[in-house]
Amino acid sequence: MKTEKKDKKKELVKQRDKEERGGRAKRLKFINEYYDTDKMRIVLGTSFTGYILEEAVNSFIYGNYIATVMMSQSVIEQTLKFKLQIESDMSFFDMINLSYEVKKIISKEQNDAFHKLREIRNSYTHQPKYKRFENISEIADLLLEDAKFALKTLFLLNY
Repeated sequence: MKTEKKDKKKELVKQRDKEERGGRAKRLKFINEYYDTDKMRIVLGTSFTGYILEEAVNSFIYGNYIATVMMSQSVIEQTLKFKLQIESDMSFFDMINLSYEVKKIISKEQNDAFHKLREIRNSYTHQPKYKRFENISEIADLLLEDAKFALKTLFLLNY
């Protein structure tokens, strides 16, 4: 009985993998349009930040869009912390403002995008916006667009 369930599960995984290949390929193409691996690996702050970056990219490729948003913000936050040389638990909101208004280490475009990303991330952690949709495809489209925005924002970082 257990072997039969295992075999069924393996077959479902294989079938799902086959169905998802086209989607993964499209998402990988998107990544390749924006992700300059040479540029992004110069300075990330800490080695852990590099792992978070890879997790953001891989999450997107495999369709884990909310994780993409979360990890993208985390990379930006860790990088700003490193650039600002702070170790405190400053909020991301304050960190963005300090980076733009006081230290002037980010551009207006980055400032605006980082704040928008913060709002998107907050919408998933505090009041999930997908609850207002009844159609599952609308939710999937929203998640994909948010993940794409998160990565584009992440790739705005100038290392």
